[in-house]
Formats: sequence, structure tokens, C-alpha cells
Amino acid sequence: MSIYGIYDLVADRVNEGRLFHLPHTMGFPLTRRIVISEEINALLVGPWIPPEWKARCLSLRADLDRFLDGTLINAALPAKQKPYASKPNAYIRLLHPWANEIWEIRSTNDEPSIRVFGRFADVDLFIALTWGKRKDLKEPTSRTW
Repeated sequence: MSIYGIYDLVADRVNEGRLFHLPHTMGFPLTRRIVISEEINALLVGPWIPPEWKARCLSLRADLDRFLDGTLINAALPAKQKPYASKPNAYIRLLHPWANEIWEIRSTNDEPSIRVFGRFADVDLFIALTWGKRKDLKEPTSRTW
């Protein structure tokens, strides 16, 4: 599939309401783009149950804004010797096995730590499909992860 085919496919899913373009919360110009699934959209816009979850989700939203506005971010690539080694300072990380091209955006400034999973469809275009609380994902080698 050509790169234009990917854009057409994403546009079709957006038109169907199955994917959503994520704007910057402050209206800043987008240097990078994120397209999110219904699941992630619901996480970001609520309603939040319990209501205390709202603050955590808004913090995640601010972390995603860092990607959108072009802020310099730390990326971690798995090492062949230790593909599951901890990378606590990484904002985004390529997961092992790296051939699957699955990345996690890490929202770690608040508890619980949240991971947003997806793939790059193009340079600076991330498709975020699912998420999880870090503590629920268990070890990086687990099937849950």
C-alpha cells in the first residue's frame, strides 16, 4: 500500500467516526499528528468514572500535546542484548519484537502510569489504538503487554 493509500484509509476511518484527529489543547500549530481510536478518545474526553480519574486523563492529554507541538522527546529503541531493559526517561519506546513496529507513548508524571500503544503511519503521524495502566500490563514479556 502506498503512503497515499494509508492517508486515504485513515481519512475513511475518521469520516466513519472510528478514528479521530487529536488537536492540540492550546490550539498550537501541529508539528506532529496523532490519530486516536474511539477507546483513547473516550479516555481523553470522558465522562470519567470515578470523577477523580479526570485529572489523570487530562495529564495524559498534556503529555500527548508534547508530541503534537514538536517538543523534543526521548525515544528508546530495544537493545538486542536486553530488549526489555527499563528506559525510565523515554517518552516513546519501540517495543520488542521491533519488527512489529509497535510503539508506546509513556505518560509517567502522575499515577497510575499510562501507556498509549500504536504505530507510525508516516513521519510525524502516529496512530494510537489502545492504552493500558502500566501496573496492569505486568512484565514486558507478558502476553498482556
